[in-house]
Amino acid sequence: MNVNNLIIKSSQYNKIDEHENNEFNNFNVIEIENIDYLAIDDWMVKYIEDHFNKQSYKNIFIPLSFGKNLVEFLGLRLALHIRTQDKNKNQFANIFLYGTESFGLLINHEYFAVLKTKGVKLIDYSLHSIMEHSKNTYKQLSENNLQNELEKINLFLPLHLYDNHSIANIWGMYRLLELDGLNPDDIESLQKNKKNSLNNVYLKLLIAKQPKRQIASERIEGARLRYSEKLKGPNIIGKI
Repeated sequence: MNVNNLIIKSSQYNKIDEHENNEFNNFNVIEIENIDYLAIDDWMVKYIEDHFNKQSYKNIFIPLSFGKNLVEFLGLRLALHIRTQDKNKNQFANIFLYGTESFGLLINHEYFAVLKTKGVKLIDYSLHSIMEHSKNTYKQLSENNLQNELEKINLFLPLHLYDNHSIANIWGMYRLLELDGLNPDDIESLQKNKKNSLNNVYLKLLIAKQPKRQIASERIEGARLRYSEKLKGPNIIGKI
């Protein structure tokens, strides 16, 4: 069945369980489970890949708080991952974060600015509120205004990245891999060192703010082909 609404439920919000077979029968319902707190960004990227690419939705409902530490408000972080994750079918869906907390409690949170962007809204945790917002049929965000909306968000520099020079090194490394047509997922050392992963929400935001352009242009590809034809490989002279 093709439906417009996806709702994510967690153990903190049991009203959805109570009404799932009735009011929520026109929703696709998925659960938050098996959270990897030590690699939360990698977990969120994988969660989106597993659950958000099967169908395109108009509205997505996410619990504001889930997991062990409810004051982390992981729903805000997940919303930002959805917005910055390229090539997912629901990057521009309306996102409703449902919870019992007020704006005043969230205003000093690092990810609060996500709520200032188009198509992301904090709503009451009530059946009436969720049902009213599920009637939305228009997506407020599009590819044309994504970058402008993301400019409203500025995150703290993660401690493990040290400074802007470290970020430039990581950025340059991935751009060189792109230039050579290499997939970072195929490089074992990068897979082991998750600190330099582009799944980090800080780096994902930086990338999403940049205009999309292919680094390996036709001119570069042509030059690469010409030089590859000239370079015949190493000559062996004696034992050298």
